[in-house]
Amino acid sequence: MGEAVEHPTAWNWVVVVVIVAGVASFATDAVAMWRKHLARETKPDHTSVALVDVPASDVESAIASTTDRISAIKALREQHRDLGLKDAADLVDAALDVRGA
Repeated sequence: MGEAVEHPTAWNWVVVVVIVAGVASFATDAVAMWRKHLARETKPDHTSVALVDVPASDVESAIASTTDRISAIKALREQHRDLGLKDAADLVDAALDVRGA
């Protein structure tokens, strides 16, 4: 950058602008990443619903209200917002197995 100050040509000023823009971009990205990191640490832990807390009637109504397994899982998760995907799938599969047996 000393060259641009000593010999102020158009090319030297372009080099200075590119360097300054690069440093500013790096600083902006670093601050954004740091804020994202801090926000991740302060988020509350989401507790999921225990499987025993989901009534069998809710599982049966989710299955009865739909035509396929995936829709039943979605319907069950809409009724119980904190229910995880795998837990909902396990509940629906268990109910379907009982029906089929």
